[in-house]
Amino acid sequence: GAVIITPDTPMGLFWAASLLMLVRLERRGDGMPPAILAVEAVTAGVFIGLTMLSKYSGALLILSLLAYVFFAKDRRRAAIWIFAVPAAAALVVYLPNLLYNLGGKFTSMSFQWTHVWGESGRESFRLLEFLGGQIGVAGPFLFAGMVFISRGFFARGVDGREVARNREDLGA
Repeated sequence: GAVIITPDTPMGLFWAASLLMLVRLERRGDGMPPAILAVEAVTAGVFIGLTMLSKYSGALLILSLLAYVFFAKDRRRAAIWIFAVPAAAALVVYLPNLLYNLGGKFTSMSFQWTHVWGESGRESFRLLEFLGGQIGVAGPFLFAGMVFISRGFFARGVDGREVARNREDLGA
């Protein structure tokens, strides 16, 4: 678990819940009624929105979903049920924060992004500092496991149903 309590902790919870719903959605296959797919996609989107409300970097989950669509074997299905519907639901959940930032000229967001890009906005990304922070929050073993698992997804095209079947074969 978490070594220290930071905004990363609730973000991790909601990120994990998002992924759980997205994996369930992917495992459903094409035979499920659209209403059930829609409920699960919207639920995933609500969790994505909560991820983004927990910490602004939670928006990176949306970019991860875009990458998934690009690597998915059934891109059309993934574009609708894994990306478009959850992203729309996430936007609805996140909208109050977006409107608040719009009214405040994005002061809150720009303050947070200075942690990534530096005060001037021109400094290079502090990758090692970021990775060290992630190891501290997730714990070294969980972080190493995430890196190992992620490596396998990008080594070949990703098919969530295949991943789920392989996981079941392993008894997980």
